[in-house]
Amino acid sequence: MDDTVDDGGGDGTRTPDVSRVLDSVVIGAGQAGLSASYHLGRLGLDHLVLDADRRPGGAWQHRWDSLTMDDVHGVADLPDDPAPGRGRERANDVIPRWFADYERRHDLPVLRPVRVDAVRSAGELLVVEAGDQSWRTRTLVNATGTWSRPFVPHYPGIGDFAGEQFHTSDYPGLDRLRGRRVLVVGGGASAVQFLGRSRPSPPPCGSPGASPSGSARRTGWTAGR
Repeated sequence: MDDTVDDGGGDGTRTPDVSRVLDSVVIGAGQAGLSASYHLGRLGLDHLVLDADRRPGGAWQHRWDSLTMDDVHGVADLPDDPAPGRGRERANDVIPRWFADYERRHDLPVLRPVRVDAVRSAGELLVVEAGDQSWRTRTLVNATGTWSRPFVPHYPGIGDFAGEQFHTSDYPGLDRLRGRRVLVVGGGASAVQFLGRSRPSPPPCGSPGASPSGSARRTGWTAGR
């Protein structure tokens, strides 16, 4: 049973009942978090989903504006709900809208914005702490992903490089690249998208496979995945 209550704000924000012991706490309301919540609810398990963002969408809401649904490598279906199809609409609009609708239709118990600070043991339970709030739970599902903490590998000389270096999560847009030489390190979906968007000005110099992490690097600009 979900005994959280809507605070009347109209954005799905809920006030937790801290007296209860939850079967599970899910951290993160991206694709993995929503999928986990759906199945926990289907099994009748009492749970909450804690999400640090102020609105639905997971990492997709932070993607660059030029990324359209035609550009994305692919989006997995959510349980009982197929992913949106291809199109010229911005991915950072389409996917958050889909996630928000999914949360509403399945009445998923998402609490936001909540940024988890720590998880500690308390006997047979876990205590999830976020600011002055805490929740007791029997199990924990970590569905935070990597967008907010991207991995940037160390390369010799990285500290002496005179050009700009960016990770995909900090991508500033195509205008920042115009008239500059670009090197993308990595052969993942983000790297391919950057190469496509960068052509024909400036002509990109791709280095697929140079970094299995998918980070990307440019002469004068650096991006990553």
